[in-house]
This record gives sequence, structure tokens and C-alpha cells, in this order.
Amino acid sequence: MADAIAYTDGASRGNPGPGALAFEIYLGDRLLLRQGKVIGTCTNNEAEYKAMIEALRNAWRLGLQELIVRSDSQLVINQMTGRWAIREPRLGALARAAREEASRLREVKYEAVPREHPRIREVDALCNRLLDEAGYRPAWLS
Repeated sequence: MADAIAYTDGASRGNPGPGALAFEIYLGDRLLLRQGKVIGTCTNNEAEYKAMIEALRNAWRLGLQELIVRSDSQLVINQMTGRWAIREPRLGALARAAREEASRLREVKYEAVPREHPRIREVDALCNRLLDEAGYRPAWLS
């Protein structure tokens, strides 16, 4: 498998509440793409799935055929690998959308990494910066 890796993160303030997603795609040590956006009201798990979907879509747009997707969301990774059942219908729809995007690539692997991973910290910071800039302050600051 090529050494293309996507690091994804999603965040919501309120759960559900205003949400954001972010991802970075690397080929080896070279950053190919970093993106993030505010995505409206969602749960944290929905934001995590939407971040993965965007990373998969953009990996395909970049012409990548093989990708490792890394996330600190145990739920998303374990549902995408089939280790955990998907009981929430809205998450089921997002998992189907992620699988559809993944089907465009030759091979996709999913790996859980700790939230302390430096790349996960970067995408988490991007999510939070986007929410701050959009005026969605953390509850503890209100």
C-alpha cells in the first residue's frame, strides 16, 4: 500500500450543536491537502464521519488509489471496519456514504490513533479555530 495517509477529525459544540470537520492528506512526509469547514448542526460522531467522507472524496480527486485513514474516533473506525455494529440510522447513512467514496479507491485501510497524535492535534485545532471564527464559542467560555 502507498504511504498516502489522511488524518481526520470532526467536532461539535453541544452534541448536537454547531459542527466542523477537518482533514489532512499526506503522501509520505509531504502535505498534499489540508481542508476544514463548518458544517452546521450535528453530533460529534456525525462530524467525525463527515470529515472521513471529505478526506476520501479529496483523496480520489487527488488521484490517489490507496489510502490509510487515521482518526481518533474509535466509533467511526470500528464501524467502518465492521468490528462494531451501526445502530444509529443517521450514522448508517454516513457510513454508506463513506464506503461509496472509498469504493472509488483501490484500497482503503482504517486505523484508530490516539487524540494526542500530532496530526490529529492539527486537524482538531483546525476544527476548533473554524468554530471560533464562525462565532461558536465553547460552552465553558459562555
